[in-house]
Amino acid sequence: MRRAALLVSLIPLSLQAYEQDWTDKRIESPSLFKMDGTVFSGFEATDSSVIGIPDQSGPTSTATGFQITRAYLDFRSEVKDGPYKKVNFRITPDAARVASQGDGCKKAGSGGNTAVCEQKNDHVFFLKYAYIDIPVLSGLSVRMGQQHIPIVDGQAGTSFTRYWDHRYLDRASVEELGMASSTDLGLAIIYKHSHFGIHGLLGNGEGFSHSNAERNPKAYDAIGDLARGTGDSYGQDFYGLFTVKPTGDAKDFEVALGLPVRFQNVMGMHESEYRYVSADLDPNNDGNLDNRISYTYLRGNPRAKQDYYYGAEVDLAVRQESFEISAGAGTVVRRDQRSTATRLTDKIVKDPIDTTKYDQVFGTIRIEEDAMGQANYIFGSIKVGSFGAVARYTEGDGGTFDGRLGVQPGKARLKTMVLKDLENNQLGDIKYSDLRTLDLGRARFRKVMYGLNYHFSPQFRLTLGVIEVRATDAATGYPTKINWLQAIPVEGTTAAGAKKTGTVSDQIESSKITSALGTPAGEKFILNDIFGKERIDRQVFLRTEMTF
Repeated sequence: MRRAALLVSLIPLSLQAYEQDWTDKRIESPSLFKMDGTVFSGFEATDSSVIGIPDQSGPTSTATGFQITRAYLDFRSEVKDGPYKKVNFRITPDAARVASQGDGCKKAGSGGNTAVCEQKNDHVFFLKYAYIDIPVLSGLSVRMGQQHIPIVDGQAGTSFTRYWDHRYLDRASVEELGMASSTDLGLAIIYKHSHFGIHGLLGNGEGFSHSNAERNPKAYDAIGDLARGTGDSYGQDFYGLFTVKPTGDAKDFEVALGLPVRFQNVMGMHESEYRYVSADLDPNNDGNLDNRISYTYLRGNPRAKQDYYYGAEVDLAVRQESFEISAGAGTVVRRDQRSTATRLTDKIVKDPIDTTKYDQVFGTIRIEEDAMGQANYIFGSIKVGSFGAVARYTEGDGGTFDGRLGVQPGKARLKTMVLKDLENNQLGDIKYSDLRTLDLGRARFRKVMYGLNYHFSPQFRLTLGVIEVRATDAATGYPTKINWLQAIPVEGTTAAGAKKTGTVSDQIESSKITSALGTPAGEKFILNDIFGKERIDRQVFLRTEMTF
C-alpha cells in the first residue's frame, strides 16, 4: 500500500514542461521555446433530482462518471534579444466535449454534427489560442489572432481567471455569467504598468467555438426576432478591461480593481441583419407573371444587436510560503437593447389591417423595450500547506439553471398582462395558466459552489465539492417546482405513427382529465402549483487539474 501511495504521489512530479534556448536562423536572434500543458479530469456523482430523475450522461451532458473535460498543449516562443526583442507567439490546440463546442449530437440539418457523434468518444479537437504579440513601446504591445478576451483573462496585469484560480472547477464568474467566452479572434492593444493596465480587443464576438455570423438567421420569420436582435452578426465586438493595482508589482500581497466592458457589434454590421426582403413573382405557381406579386419587407433597427455589458470586480491575494488566501467580489450588468420592427406585405397594401384585431397589428409592427439584468458574486479560497478550501456564491436575474445572467423584461407587468390578454383579439378573458407562463420580471437564480482541496504537488491538485443551483419562477417569484409525474415518460405512438413525447404530468395538464379536478373548459391545470417540490440541481464531484 505504501508503494502504491508513493507511486501515485510521484506521477504528477514526473511530468515536466519543456523549455529550450535556440537561435532563429531567419532573424539570427536568441529565442526561447517552451511547451507545457494542462489536463482537467474528474468524477461526477450520479445525483438525482428531488423527484428521482438521475443526471444524464452523454455528449450533451458531463454530469456522470469519470471524464476528461479539457486537455491542451501550449507552444510558446519569445525573441530574447535583437531588433525583434519580446516578439512572441502562442499556439494552443485543445480538446473538449463536443457539446461544449456548440455541435452536440443533433442531425446535421439542425446544426449538429452527427459525424463527430458517431465516433468512439464525444471529444473534439480544436484550436484555443493562435496569436502573435508585437511590442510597440515600453509596456505597450499589439496582439493579432485568436487570443484571450480581456474581461475573462486580462493580459495587462490583472486577470479574473488568475485571481479565481480554480478554472478546473468552474469558469471565472464573468465568463460563467455569459459576459463573454474566454477566447475570440481579433486585434488587441495591451498596455501594462505596475499600477494600472489597459487591455482592449476588437473581435468577432462569437468566441472561439463558432465562426463569425455562423448563427445569423438568413431570414427573419418572426418579426419579434428582428425587434429583439436575435442571432449572430457580421459585426465585431469591443471588449475592454481597465485595471488598477495599488500594490504594484508586489507578489506576496495584491489588491486589484478591474472594470470590464463589452459592446456588441460596434462596427461591421450588414444591412441584411435589420432589413429583409422576399418576393414571389408567380404566386399561383402557373408560370404566368400576370398575377399580383407577393412580397414581404421587414425592417428593424441595428441597435437591437448592439447590446452591452459592464461590471466591476475587486480582488485580494496574499501569498506566503505555506499560506495562501484569495478573495474577490464583483457585479455584472447586462443591457439587452431592442427596437421597433415593421412588416410590409402586398396584402397590407391591398387590404389595410384591421386595427381592432390585435394579432394583425402585432404582426405588422412590434415595439420591444430594452431589458436589463444584473448579477453579483463573491468568492474566496484558502490554502494551508497541502490542504485548502474554496467557495463561490452567485445570484442574478434569470430563472434558468445554467448559471447564466438573464434579463428582466422592459415592459411593465400590467402592460405584459394586457398584451397577452389581447392575443385572441378580446380583452378580459385571459386564463390563469396564461398568466403563469408570463415573464413578469421575478426570475432569479442562486448558484453555490464549495469544496475541499488537496495539493499533491505544484503540478497536481484535486477538489471534492458540490455545486447547487436554485431559481425562482418568472411569473410568481416563488421557487421553481417540479412534480414526480414529470419523471414518468409517455409511451406509445401518435395516430401518425410517431413516438409520443412528454410526460404523464404534461398529459394531465393538457387533457380532459383536468375537468374532473374542477378546472374550467379550455383552462390548464398546473400540477406543480398543487404538489410540486422545489427544483434543486445539485452536483457532487471530484475534479482534478494537472499541469506539466
